[in-house]
Amino acid sequence: MSFYHWLAATCHISFIPLRQSMDPVCLGRVLDQATFIRSPTEFTIILDRRNNEGLGVDAAPEKVGTLEIKSVTPGGLVDRWNQAQQPGSREIVRPGMRVVEVNGRFNSAVGLIAACRETEVLHVAIEP
Repeated sequence: MSFYHWLAATCHISFIPLRQSMDPVCLGRVLDQATFIRSPTEFTIILDRRNNEGLGVDAAPEKVGTLEIKSVTPGGLVDRWNQAQQPGSREIVRPGMRVVEVNGRFNSAVGLIAACRETEVLHVAIEP
């Protein structure tokens, strides 16, 4: 049994395969070319776009393959997510945070934007 399989079984964690790029800025701690551990500050929000509602964020693509959130629009899906959180929650999306993954797509700002436009339930990983 490899160290990574032992670690996953012992600590009940999953390793997610990396693609070609190995940029630890947007992917957390890289263990090797096949696995990485997410940043401990990263969190995931779940947004339902099946009714074709907008996310309600302005975001700018970054060279490292992430999207920097510039603003959250009142009434949008992200704003409604924020309002559903407890006051002081670390899972409130704010300007300056970064979208690092959407429904398994990561390391490409173009891919993240395309995933955000899909009309399905979105699992969006945010890095403060």
